[in-house]
Amino acid sequence: MSEELIKQGWLPPERVQEIVALLDVIGQGAFIDVPKGDDQIGQAVRKLAVDIGRLSSSQMKRTVAISMELNEAVIAAANLSRATSVTDKNAQGMASATEEMSVSVDTIAAQATETSKLANDVKKLARQGEEHASSADDAMTDIETSMRGVAERSDSLSESSRDIGQVVDLISEIAFQTNLLALNAATEAARAGEAGKGFGVVATEIRNLAERTREATKDIQRNITNFRNEIGSIIEALDSSDKTVKNGHDIISMSKGSMQEIVKSIMDLTQRSADISETVGQQKQAAREIAKGITEVAGMTKQIQDATYTVLDSMDGAEKHLATQINDIAELKLPKKALHLAKSDHIIWKKRLAAMVVGRESLNPDELADHTCCRLGKWYYACDDKRVKSLKAFKDIEDPHILVHKHGIEAARKYKRGDVEGALAEISQVQRASVHVIHHLNELTRPAKKS
Repeated sequence: MSEELIKQGWLPPERVQEIVALLDVIGQGAFIDVPKGDDQIGQAVRKLAVDIGRLSSSQMKRTVAISMELNEAVIAAANLSRATSVTDKNAQGMASATEEMSVSVDTIAAQATETSKLANDVKKLARQGEEHASSADDAMTDIETSMRGVAERSDSLSESSRDIGQVVDLISEIAFQTNLLALNAATEAARAGEAGKGFGVVATEIRNLAERTREATKDIQRNITNFRNEIGSIIEALDSSDKTVKNGHDIISMSKGSMQEIVKSIMDLTQRSADISETVGQQKQAAREIAKGITEVAGMTKQIQDATYTVLDSMDGAEKHLATQINDIAELKLPKKALHLAKSDHIIWKKRLAAMVVGRESLNPDELADHTCCRLGKWYYACDDKRVKSLKAFKDIEDPHILVHKHGIEAARKYKRGDVEGALAEISQVQRASVHVIHHLNELTRPAKKS
């Protein structure tokens, strides 16, 4: 009866149970555990398992790729959010600083106007000083000319006194000779006796007169000497005064030149002050435009930041759905499943770090897994496939994988301490090591070349 039923397409119960068991294996996702069938049904079940496994593998790869792209986008959005936050903060600071600059420009403009006014006043005073210096210079020239005339007249007086002295010397000599003659006449009169008495009287008077004349010439000589000494002193004083006048004339001439240079400099200063005042006026308007522009930039940055948060919220929702799908895939038995899922895990790790520095996720460094406890680490250190372990990519992936976890945990630790810049530096190290990890994972998941 059973053979007849089999011929008619009926299966024995035990065979049905075997097929149900195989379908149950397929339902559990253990596609690679379905053996090759010995009959047509068994082969069909095997083919079904292979096809579903192939589709599941493709779905896994697509899901992982989407997860990687989505989380990379989240990382980019988080970085954008951080950048816009910093930009917004800087823009606010710049707006405040620009407003202060505008006030400073107003103050500078007022000071420039006042400086220009003062420069004009100083220019007037400098011109008056130049005129006074010219007058003083002319007066010194007149004094120098007058003193030169006095000196020439003093020289003439000195020469005249010298001539008078010579005449007085001559008179003194004549008086001396007259005195001798009178003395001789008196002697002769005494010898003549009574007859020469009248002559002796006259001779005595002449001698007395000659003596007085001689005394008078001595007084005149002393006076002339004193006069010539005084004239000499006057000439010396005039010479000294002449030098002083010349020095004063030179100084005044230099002062006049300096005043002219000062006037020229002040004229330049006045022009520059006017130019500065005009330029500052232009800058004042420019500063206001800049302040207005920065305020607008700050507002736009805030809008961008809000929009970025909205995008991040949407991406977080999509990422949760993908995470659910990845968890479902993780239950299946698929070739190189751990390596494919490790790619997604790796990008999610970077995303969590990026979310941390913008305040969207809190990470406790003491609770983060090291490189031996993650999905990739568990597969790596449990792998006993000699062929896989001999691959260059397998050997090269360990060091950058260690660095990814090491710098990631350190980033969380520094961020927790408030060292945001230090955390960002550690995340940069994660990014550099990450490039190598993804490269080696791609090499390990690449289909083997057919020989």
